[in-house]
Amino acid sequence: MKKIVFVHGLNSGPNDGWFPWLKENLQDRGFEVVSSQFPKGKDLKSSKWIEHLKSDSGTLDEDLFFVGHSLGCVSIVRFLETLPEDIKVGGAVFVAPFFKKLKYPEIIEFTESSLDVEKARKHLLKSISIISEDDHVVPVDVAIDFVNRMNSEVVVDNGKGHFGQKSGIKKLQSALEAVLKITK
Repeated sequence: MKKIVFVHGLNSGPNDGWFPWLKENLQDRGFEVVSSQFPKGKDLKSSKWIEHLKSDSGTLDEDLFFVGHSLGCVSIVRFLETLPEDIKVGGAVFVAPFFKKLKYPEIIEFTESSLDVEKARKHLLKSISIISEDDHVVPVDVAIDFVNRMNSEVVVDNGKGHFGQKSGIKKLQSALEAVLKITK
């Protein structure tokens, strides 16, 4: 069975925005979906998020896929960087991805400590990044930097802002289509 691990963004959770809709649609198609709350507050550290991802992921193989939003995207890449050289996972869908520093001081250590993108990318068989030109949190040039560095396919889904709870997005068809594409 193919397993999908969701990784939400900052100040978010597994029951926010489009995650519940996507989870239901993927489960209806026979996927196992893991959608849990990642650490917040004083526990907002990349090392804690990596530990959480290790726990949620279980078996690391080509039937394992990730869906990340915003901070969840860079967290997935940081997790992939820690994997043994011979491990490959099926892929990832990155929604509103970034590597560069944004205007949120609480996430600086996610973005400013060294990251071996090349090493992380070698663990992914496929990836698709979904961006919006009207994203008020992740500027399009920052998202494109992520796409290029990850050698990810890009889907532009305009009019969705940052794709988060505050954008009012309750379903994200582009994310469902991306997951179905990378899991074929």
